[in-house]
Amino acid sequence: MIDDDFKDAKKTSQFSYRRNPIHERSFMILEHAGDKGYEPVGDYTVLDLHEEHLLSEKKIMNLVALLNGESELIDLSKDTGGTRLYYQEVPEKKESDQAKVIFYRQDGEGISKENALFLINKEIWGNA
Repeated sequence: MIDDDFKDAKKTSQFSYRRNPIHERSFMILEHAGDKGYEPVGDYTVLDLHEEHLLSEKKIMNLVALLNGESELIDLSKDTGGTRLYYQEVPEKKESDQAKVIFYRQDGEGISKENALFLINKEIWGNA
C-alpha cells in the first residue's frame, strides 16, 4: 500500500555512510544514535588507486545495506569487469575496540591485490 511505502521511506536506517571530508578515497560508517543523530563507528578506505570512485561508493552502499540487515544489493558484476572481491579479518594481537578487515580484488591473473581497508567497532562487526 502507499501508506506502507511512505512509512518505509521515512524510517531511519540504523547504519549509513558519508564521504570522509579529510580523505577523498575514504567513507565514514555511521550509526544512528537516537537524538544525537548519526555518529561515526568505522571507516572504509579504498587502497586501489585505479578503482573508480563510483564503484567504490556502490561497494560501500552494499556494505551498509548488509549492516542494516538488507538482502537486496546492487549488482556490481558489470562494473567490476569479472574481478572477484574477497575479504579477510585481520586478527588483532592487542586489545582493540575495532575490527580490521582487508578486502582483496582478484582479476584472475597472479595474486590478489589489496582493494580496501575496513575498520569498524567490534560489537557491530560481531553482530553483522
